[in-house]
Amino acid sequence: MKKIGAVLTALFAIFVVFGMTGKASVAELTQTEKEAYYQKYVSIVQETNDKYETYLEISSIEEFTVEDWKTPDEFKKIVTDMATQKWVAVPNDKNMVSPFATTSGSKTVTKYLAGVSVIITVNGSFNTILSEGRQVFSPTINSLTFSANKGTWAQLAYTANMIEGGRTFLIDIGGKFTYNGVSESKNIAVQFNCSSTGIVY
Repeated sequence: MKKIGAVLTALFAIFVVFGMTGKASVAELTQTEKEAYYQKYVSIVQETNDKYETYLEISSIEEFTVEDWKTPDEFKKIVTDMATQKWVAVPNDKNMVSPFATTSGSKTVTKYLAGVSVIITVNGSFNTILSEGRQVFSPTINSLTFSANKGTWAQLAYTANMIEGGRTFLIDIGGKFTYNGVSESKNIAVQFNCSSTGIVY
């Protein structure tokens, strides 16, 4: 019985050590291991681009942060989701701003990358004017700013169409999204609405 107990204790110790080191190993890669992982990453990005006809770009190995290093399987899941998942607008309520001549509002779009919710927030500043007894947008947008809860979003350009007599702005935004060392050039679409009292939502 003592011998069986000793064996079980040894197995448990091995299990604990493996469990602890397995999780931390990616964050503690040697330079040689990083270079080997990076070559696998390059292949994964190339294969994904070929399969889904996308144009994802991988950052240089020097630009990878500690958080960017994943196992090849984890990295492949992220890259596949970047290639296949679309940005989806998130509904919000109408409590965004007070009705003044210069007003602002925000919109968010999201998609899931390997189970992680990535959100890009678009903040818009607008002028509103009185037209036929109600507030509507003026034709010029004051500014658009962006933030991402994960990764980075860099705006390249946008086009805006005002419809419904100035009640709605449809904005198509072109930019570059970078996450986990991989970049994609994407367009995201958001819609800002103006209530009769000038509230943007």
